[in-house]
Amino acid sequence: MKTKKLSTCILASLLFLMFNIFAPVQSRALVPIPDKTVVLTFDDAVKSHITVAAPLLKQYGFGASFYITQIWIGDTENFMDWNEVAALNDMEFEIGNHTWSHQLFNLPSFAAKFQEEFYQIEDAFQKAGIPPSVSFAWPGNYFGPEALAELEYTGTKFARRGPQPEFTGGTHLGPLYDPKVHHPLLIPTSGDAAPDWTLERFKESVDRAKDGKITILMFHGVPDNVHPWVHTPAERFVEYMAYLKSGGFNVIAMRDLEKYVDPQNYPDDPMVNGRYPSLPGTALIAGTAVFKLDVSVNAGALMVTVPGENPGGHVWVYRPSGDCVVCGEPVTGKKTNISLQQSPPGLYIAQVGELTRKFVY
Repeated sequence: MKTKKLSTCILASLLFLMFNIFAPVQSRALVPIPDKTVVLTFDDAVKSHITVAAPLLKQYGFGASFYITQIWIGDTENFMDWNEVAALNDMEFEIGNHTWSHQLFNLPSFAAKFQEEFYQIEDAFQKAGIPPSVSFAWPGNYFGPEALAELEYTGTKFARRGPQPEFTGGTHLGPLYDPKVHHPLLIPTSGDAAPDWTLERFKESVDRAKDGKITILMFHGVPDNVHPWVHTPAERFVEYMAYLKSGGFNVIAMRDLEKYVDPQNYPDDPMVNGRYPSLPGTALIAGTAVFKLDVSVNAGALMVTVPGENPGGHVWVYRPSGDCVVCGEPVTGKKTNISLQQSPPGLYIAQVGELTRKFVY
């Protein structure tokens, strides 16, 4: 059984390389980036992508990218099945790679899993009649230089990260994508749609797209009943799309960037050596930073309290050496319980995004 699984991943890998790396290169002139260019992206294969988002986008003639992970697909009430993912492809939307199990990739040790995670989804695409992916979305917005090197090896042309680390505040706004500044595999999210977004905040995000810079929007479910911290109400989404249509925006998928950007000719972006979230390490232990994360330990369990009305993200627990003992457990609400039963006594660091707290167990 294990051999069969490995062989199918190898076949998917070979097909992907044929489509993306070994395809003949044709020189072509790039088109200047129009003002009001917006890229729509949707993560996690939420059911409302096919029932709410896709019909409206098709009605308006918009392009969009849907990033698929297998991890939640078995929940057919809240997430799409593979027939529905294939239906999105048949509607001429882009289907992109979001890894098999939504694996996070900021740690060096996790980069060793990248190829398997990546090509398992490519294998599933092949079985569903979906072409190999052109673009990728970093799960959880986590990335590091080791995983970036693995992604480069696949021949992927474009990849979206989050608004972090440049922007970590509560507005969920991030940098505009500037092809003269940003690496094509570390394209920043300009607007991460949040439950508390208003039409005015949406306008603030998209109206900035001009002078050769592009707004990259990230949505999850519209609505998203399982992950409320990234939920967008359906009625609000309808308002957003109507604004793009009435404003004459150029609304495209990530793969359509190739019309304007040569992914083989990219700038010297210092972010290629970056890591998000960064590893706390010993500097945090010795530092005097103000810690905003509330933690308590009782009977072998860590209780993490995350601020905000709809907290999300992942909990990490590190030793002072930087080794993780809890490596990306999902936040399940304002209070999340994490077992430390197998961990030795000592000093630890808890982290959710940029929020940290040191504690003794």
